[in-house]
Amino acid sequence: MHPDELWQDVVPANQLKSRSVRGASVTAVAQLIKLVLMLGSQLVLARLLLPEDFGLFAMVTPVIGFVAILADLGLTQAVVSRPQLRMAELNAFFWLNLFLSAGLAVLLSLCGPLLSWLYGEQRVTAVTIACATLVLVGGAGMLQAALLNRQLRFGAIAGIEIAALLASVITTTLLAWRGWSYWSLVLGQAAGTLTSTILLWIVSHWRPRAPAFDRGALSLARFGGNITVSNLAGHLNMTLDNIMIGAVLGRLVLGLYDRAWKLAVQPLMQIQAPFNRVAVPVLSRVVDEPARYRQAFGQMTQAMLLAIAPAMIFAALLAAPLITLALGQRWLPSAPIFAWLCLGAIVTPVNSASFWLLVSQGRAREQMTYGTLAAAINVAAYACGLPWGIVGVAMASALSVYLLQAPMLVLVSIRRGPVDGRAMLQLLLLPNILAAIIAAGALWQADRWFGMSGLISLVLAAAGTFAIYAGVLACFESTRTRLRGLSAMMLLLRQKGATPA
Repeated sequence: MHPDELWQDVVPANQLKSRSVRGASVTAVAQLIKLVLMLGSQLVLARLLLPEDFGLFAMVTPVIGFVAILADLGLTQAVVSRPQLRMAELNAFFWLNLFLSAGLAVLLSLCGPLLSWLYGEQRVTAVTIACATLVLVGGAGMLQAALLNRQLRFGAIAGIEIAALLASVITTTLLAWRGWSYWSLVLGQAAGTLTSTILLWIVSHWRPRAPAFDRGALSLARFGGNITVSNLAGHLNMTLDNIMIGAVLGRLVLGLYDRAWKLAVQPLMQIQAPFNRVAVPVLSRVVDEPARYRQAFGQMTQAMLLAIAPAMIFAALLAAPLITLALGQRWLPSAPIFAWLCLGAIVTPVNSASFWLLVSQGRAREQMTYGTLAAAINVAAYACGLPWGIVGVAMASALSVYLLQAPMLVLVSIRRGPVDGRAMLQLLLLPNILAAIIAAGALWQADRWFGMSGLISLVLAAAGTFAIYAGVLACFESTRTRLRGLSAMMLLLRQKGATPA
């Protein structure tokens, strides 16, 4: 094979280590900026738009996301994992992906009337057709994004993501201010997608040639298809609640739920992203060194619990004043929904850490099987909660996390490998459960005595919750060792040259 036929990654071997470490830092900073933009836009839009506007848009977004995952074909993972890529198979895969995106966009447009019938809302048809075009626009930049990821150009990726989010936020806010109601959300999403695709083409060095068939593209598609199954299960787990609520309870209730969900879950996802990006590569490279594996796992899991658990405890117990301050008085009915969502999210780091163990140990089949089962349990919980209204849905989902999903994933992940039941219990049972109980009790008592409602009191309550949680952890020598070892974890990353997935 002539060298000219190979895609040149242009990443010198001696730069892999430094780029991977720098990429983790860039990703963390980018996630923080995106978190600020998303939270800020939520606070502003909640005062410009009605719950019904968010509810109408939320009726369509789960289906759009489902179609986008089908169009993706696990592209990023397939392209990144290949040792070498030929130009011919890249070109064929680009056109395969683009034609598939176009076909799915047409199919989605034809489904508009069906969705309108399902929800009993005629305006859904026009919104669905408008959003269907975004599948094609987004598909045109998927391969460029995957190649940037393969080249470890995390700074460029972060810049594009922030620019796209900024375009979306500005467009949505201006149109909402001008009275465009739910169309401001649709056109804001379009602005973000179009900005992302244009910038990807500007930054990426790769360009397609005329459409041509190549067997290598089918191999990439088959590999990505396995990943797509897991991605679809995760997406359904995250979005079927919207479909159920919209069809049974209507767009007003769905709007309240959608805002509560985004306020609770979006910050959580942004906090988890840097941990998820670094954890699996690091653990994969020390899987044959049980002591170092347990040490790295304990450090990362403890750091993520410390970042997430106090925040979710604070938000769950002070949901009403927090919602009133952040979104306004008219969104107060969403407070109990928000509280239950935050309560369930306290143990989200445990679920993520369980998947780290499965993936880093090469147990992909177990990850797919039990990840899909956990998603099915959550969907069943949504259905069980519907007869009790929207609060029942959120409550059933939270209880299923504690009673079924988290215990199942932990038991599966520790039955083999360096992290056994004893190591997991030492990490979770005493330090973090005790810290959560004490921090929650102190916050509840403080709210009874002083009544937390204003901005200053809420800030003090949040700081106090974190301080108490961290103070309890500091009473345990094992936890102090883990927290001190975070710098050692970054050194391990440098030594092993881990490349973020």
